[in-house]
Amino acid sequence: MQNEVGDLRPRITQDVVYEMTGRTFGTTQIELTGRDDLAKPLALTLERDFPAVWAMPSNPNQASINRVKVEYDSRAGWKAATRTILMSNGDTSNPRTMSTAIHELTHVAESNRAGIKHAEFVFWHQRAGGEKVKSFFALEGFGPKNEFSVGDKWANKYSGRVYSYDKKPARNDFFEILSTGMEGLYYGSKSSGATLIDSEHAAFTLAMVMFG
Repeated sequence: MQNEVGDLRPRITQDVVYEMTGRTFGTTQIELTGRDDLAKPLALTLERDFPAVWAMPSNPNQASINRVKVEYDSRAGWKAATRTILMSNGDTSNPRTMSTAIHELTHVAESNRAGIKHAEFVFWHQRAGGEKVKSFFALEGFGPKNEFSVGDKWANKYSGRVYSYDKKPARNDFFEILSTGMEGLYYGSKSSGATLIDSEHAAFTLAMVMFG
C-alpha cells in the first residue's frame, strides 16, 4: 500500500521491523494542540508512520510528556523547552512537508527517550573522528555562519549538526542524525527534496527504529 505521496518505503520498512521485532507503528499517545491546519502532516505521521514505542517516555515521572503544541514559522523546528513543533504548511500531499513532519516528530522521540540521544552521541563521535566543528558556511561555502556541523561523509551536512557551537556535543544534547535519518529512510529521494542519507546512516536509523 502506498502512502499519500506515492512511496512504498515506509510500508516496507514497517513490515520488516514488525516481522523481526514485533514493534508497531502509529500512536494516539501524543496529543497535538495549537494550529490544526499545520498539524495535519504531524497527525497523519503519528497515525501511520511513527514507531509506537517512541511515544512512551523513558522517565515515568514525565506525566505531560505527550502533549505537543503546533505553531507556524517559516522554518520548521522543535522547541524542546516548550514542547512546540514549528511548521510552515500543512499540505499532506507534499513529500517535503511529510518528510519535515517525521523529522520534527523524531525530535519529540529524542525528548521522550534519553537512550536515543545517547546512541546518536556515540554515532556522531564515531563518524566525526577527530574533525573540528565548523560553521555550515565554512564547510560548504554557503549557509549560516552561526550553525555548526562536521564535514564527515554525511550525504547532507545538516545530519552532523551540533548545538554545542564551539565544542563537540555532550551525551544529552539534541542531534540531527536520527531526524534526518528518518527522512531518508521514508522519503529520501531527489524527487521529494528530502534529506539523503548514506548507507551507514541508514543502517543506524533502521537499528534505532527496531531497538531505540
